[in-house]
Amino acid sequence: AVLFRAAVQARMISEILSEHRIPFEMRDYVTNFYRHFIVKDMMAYLQDDYPLILQLKEEDTLYQHSYEISRLSGLAARELGCNEALAAVGGMFHEAGRMLSPDNYMEGNAVLAEQYGFPEDLAAVIRQHNTGSEIPKSPEAAVVMLSDCIVSTSEYLRKNGKRGAISDDQLVMSIFTNRINKGGLDEAGLTDAQLDTLKAFYVAHAFEI
Repeated sequence: AVLFRAAVQARMISEILSEHRIPFEMRDYVTNFYRHFIVKDMMAYLQDDYPLILQLKEEDTLYQHSYEISRLSGLAARELGCNEALAAVGGMFHEAGRMLSPDNYMEGNAVLAEQYGFPEDLAAVIRQHNTGSEIPKSPEAAVVMLSDCIVSTSEYLRKNGKRGAISDDQLVMSIFTNRINKGGLDEAGLTDAQLDTLKAFYVAHAFEI
């Protein structure tokens, strides 16, 4: 018997059981992961007509950055086999609080999470992407944090004419080394093998646009 909650590892376990044709039951189980009620509800936050998305689109620079972090975080989560929808939504709203409080966007994030009734797992990903507030405690929070660090660092170096002085591989490895040395990934639940997977993923995909 296998017992697990409908959380970040549900997809991985259900797909393995299905692949090996092992009978199992799951509350609200559907064969297509992306039709599960949890995923459908989470993806609703990314619809074009969702009020917070509409607000973000009024802030073009913030929206473009948020969109890229959402895209990259979702793909990174998919690479790990964890909750792609949660990571993508967390990435989209990771700095939405800047619209309320430019000088303290984490405070603004907390206000928006309460205002829009975000579930705790989403609020946690948004809160934990900034290690100055709270370190990541899930793979999804970790990929949002890493995506933001890598993209933001690349953008900063490019604006200052220094991006060409560092390779994609060097940039990614420096971010990982910094976060690991400072304990920023200690509670994210990532194995060494998963960290290596993420490093390779970011080198290959973080700079495509």
